[in-house]
Amino acid sequence: SSGINAEWPLRRDLKKHQYKNTLTEDLWAALEESSQQPVNKVMSTWTGQMGYPMLTVDLHESADTLTLHFKQQKFCANGDNSSNAEWLVPITVISQSNGQPQT
Repeated sequence: SSGINAEWPLRRDLKKHQYKNTLTEDLWAALEESSQQPVNKVMSTWTGQMGYPMLTVDLHESADTLTLHFKQQKFCANGDNSSNAEWLVPITVISQSNGQPQT
């Protein structure tokens, strides 16, 4: 499974760094080790810049094929979308074929 069970990595990280200062990257490394997922690479795009993304998904259908096109832009309440900021956003798509979920 690619999900993260954060309890054990957090306990290990807290014990390893008890009575010391630690960095955000230490937590990401513990979660990355546990999950075998690129946690640091993904999270650095979220913690290293201000704001958050707004995702737009367009669905294109032709014959027996569905194609999803994802676009992101920095969310701004005032509508100013001039930022070039980008975030790594993990996305899982699940469809159903013959009554069975497909990832």
